[in-house]
Amino acid sequence: MLTLLGLSFIIVSLLVSKKIYNTYFSPLSIFTLCWGGSTGLYGLKLINYNMYSTQYTLSFIITWFLFLLGTILSYKPLKKNNKMPNKDKRKLMGRPFFYVLSIINFLIIVLYGILNVYEFANGNVITYFQNSELIRIEFFKRSIYGNTLVISVLESLSYMCVGLAFISGTLSSMNNGIKMKIIGYLPLLSAFIFSTYYFARTPILLAFGFFILSKLISNLALYNKLILFKLNWKKILLAIIGLNIFNYIAYIRDDGMKKTFELTSNLTAFQLPENYLTTTIVSNYVYLTSSLANLQSYIDSGVKYNSATFGAVTFEPIYSMLNRLGIMDTESTSFSGQLIVQQSSLLYNLWGGEINLNTATAWDSIISDFGYTGLFIIHLLMGYISNKLFINIVYKNSISKLFQMYILVIIFYFILFSVFVNSISAYFKPFFLGLVIVFFYELLNRLKGSNGSSLGSCDQNI
Repeated sequence: MLTLLGLSFIIVSLLVSKKIYNTYFSPLSIFTLCWGGSTGLYGLKLINYNMYSTQYTLSFIITWFLFLLGTILSYKPLKKNNKMPNKDKRKLMGRPFFYVLSIINFLIIVLYGILNVYEFANGNVITYFQNSELIRIEFFKRSIYGNTLVISVLESLSYMCVGLAFISGTLSSMNNGIKMKIIGYLPLLSAFIFSTYYFARTPILLAFGFFILSKLISNLALYNKLILFKLNWKKILLAIIGLNIFNYIAYIRDDGMKKTFELTSNLTAFQLPENYLTTTIVSNYVYLTSSLANLQSYIDSGVKYNSATFGAVTFEPIYSMLNRLGIMDTESTSFSGQLIVQQSSLLYNLWGGEINLNTATAWDSIISDFGYTGLFIIHLLMGYISNKLFINIVYKNSISKLFQMYILVIIFYFILFSVFVNSISAYFKPFFLGLVIVFFYELLNRLKGSNGSSLGSCDQNI
């Protein structure tokens, strides 16, 4: 039933998107592909989760219809203008502000990595990476009990790479056919280094995600197509080979994939031999579906949170900052207790206690703070706002309004990873820093444009 439901919603969403936008790429289609696809895979029961929640099924149906309703309410028929005004072209050229911030961000991340190596491994890089699992636990403890001021500032500022990657993606689209200077891609390199030292996928997923999304939306607005290069069998084959090489290295070096296979091998619908192919399939299936199993376990548990502090889980970084500034006491039992329970909800025992998985969805945080009413209202608003912004940017060719476009990319990214994210609050730092960077970048461009100064020609490298 779940598989048929997910597949049906995907087909309907793609047809609606094609009718409304003349493209399959839209907020509605992305939302349905993520949640409908994950729900459909979950319904295949390739792993015997032994869980089925009518409450989740109804929630998925209601949120999808509300997202669709929000899309319809904000829709206005518009003719696509495939030609972009020259002023928009001029306003999006590279600026010293972007270059300087990219270099500063790179240096901050390098310094952050060096300090961590000295703190946890006395300056020995090899020892630092050999003890990655233990150091990750220490990172988690620091995030709960607080870092030193220097480390907190450096870690927070390191996330500037996300906003800068967004600008980089837009600029690279503006310069289609022209190679960007290497500094234009520096935020992506910074994100890679940050993820390497931080032992987490979040920074690199955020940076590359924002780069790709901003590039795709810009391509659609400027050239009426998502991908500007021609796909052929050689490029597809090369991508498949590259992905498998990366995955095989992870298979050899990381025991996580093998442990997942071992723990779930007796729970699969049919017996599979242990090798690279089967381990990859099973571990990826678990990754794509276990978050829904945890969500359903959370829903079925009927856990209720103390609502004394509004949005305690979702807005945890804000409350934490207010506590440090002495503005608000967030160390009370009602507040910290909610956070502890929320963390515990990510470790529900599945399959009779045989395995723990620390994957969750954005719904966990939303339901815990705002209940199902909040969940439904948020999806209605997401459908309305994302469609409104999508039309303004793509159909009106207003990509010079980078602040609006950044909000749209945030919604896109949230939709994409809401099925797999452990906590919404984890994204507050990168999202907020990106908002500040994009705001000032757009402001400087507008001030420069109003002075009549040339920002450069589109035929120049940025």
